[in-house]
Amino acid sequence: MIELKPINWSNFWDVVALKPKHEQTKYIQPISVFMAESYVNLREKNLDISMAIYFNSQLIGFSKVVYIPKFEEVYNLTENSYMIDALIIEESFQGKGYGKLALKKVIDFISDFPFGKAKTISLVCYKQNQKAINLFHKFAFIKTKPKNKNMYIYLKKI
Repeated sequence: MIELKPINWSNFWDVVALKPKHEQTKYIQPISVFMAESYVNLREKNLDISMAIYFNSQLIGFSKVVYIPKFEEVYNLTENSYMIDALIIEESFQGKGYGKLALKKVIDFISDFPFGKAKTISLVCYKQNQKAINLFHKFAFIKTKPKNKNMYIYLKKI
């Protein structure tokens, strides 16, 4: 069973040590950077949560969710959205369906509106990251507009 758990001192270093497959590192930054962004977001009063992903009590991944108010300047979305800023599965657990289970669990978490109401879930993905794009399409994420020349914003209605 997949669980999302808080990051605390008992799991912090294990979470930071998680590594995706080497070929995925060109698409994602290290978990320590995502966690540093969470810290800055919280200091700036932006709603953000980093979570450890467990399967049957085994740490297998990391996720970060940010509440994006409509027209926030970086994304300029037309309605409030929850952004899945990170979903990373440890390389030794990849290819076993855990990514799909983890994404469903994160979507379920967001569907409870922990930071306030929103109409969409958003994420940003490199246009070359076909494995991630295929996963997102399975969950009805739709490619919308480019964030920059290499990345697109994907949206899913809640």
